[in-house]
Amino acid sequence: MNNLMLAEDLLLLLIKEKNGKIPLSLNKTLCYGIPGAILMDLKLMKKIVIEDSKIKVIDSEKTNCPLLDQIVQIILENEDQNSDFKYWIKELSLSHKTLKKCLLASLEEKQFIRQYKKKFLWLFELKRYEITNKHYREKLVKYLRKNIENFDQMDRKAKILLSILRGCQNIEDYCKELNLKDKDKLNGLLNEEVGKTINTIIAEYQERIYASFIDSLYLPHS
Repeated sequence: MNNLMLAEDLLLLLIKEKNGKIPLSLNKTLCYGIPGAILMDLKLMKKIVIEDSKIKVIDSEKTNCPLLDQIVQIILENEDQNSDFKYWIKELSLSHKTLKKCLLASLEEKQFIRQYKKKFLWLFELKRYEITNKHYREKLVKYLRKNIENFDQMDRKAKILLSILRGCQNIEDYCKELNLKDKDKLNGLLNEEVGKTINTIIAEYQERIYASFIDSLYLPHS
């Protein structure tokens, strides 16, 4: 399973084949999942190392992916100020729409998907995605299932991808497809740093939203 980057596999897995949607409900978590996957792609390519939750660029040579090259350069220019892994996931999440757009364009260029627009109420155009390489997606799901069955000897790429899904709190939607029923295994995926970090960021975000809601209940009304 080395045809695509982790970030591309993540998006391909999240596209619903029946309606061509990436569910809107994923947006609040996928904005952290995509940056996490990209950073892990850079790690697997040995462009960066992550030690003690700190990122360091070790190879700034160009890749065949302009998006990855740009991110390496951004990290390199700013790593003296902040090299924290959690910081970079949050920082890159601010550009998650652009990152997602670039990755979808890459998937289309590689002929894994076709992007199109569907009219809603004859007025609005909605983006949809047709998976054109269904064989690869089927192989991806089988690959992840096989690794779940052999949980203790899980392949590195599978562990990272499943950890990102778990960290994003989206994996429950895919448990049936991936045949992941064991809650201990589900929680064990958070042992991987990327999933744990993403999960922490999302939990902190949800706490802030909840705190703001509670505060609003006690604000004096004019």
